[in-house]
Amino acid sequence: MVDPANEYPRNYTGRVRPTLIDGRIVESRQPCVRGGPRQPLGQTEIIAKYRSNTCFAAVPEAASE
Repeated sequence: MVDPANEYPRNYTGRVRPTLIDGRIVESRQPCVRGGPRQPLGQTEIIAKYRSNTCFAAVPEAASE
């Protein structure tokens, strides 16, 4: 279902609304993408994200310093 109030593509939002086995519906929304203009990452967070994204690749540790 397309939400006409959604700001996409100017802003990347997120929403998940699963129906559980017992029939309950739970919902979570994210108003903007973490790391975007509205919620930027700090330098420490950028380095941590880089390291977590490259930890399984053949990238030397020194490349992240």
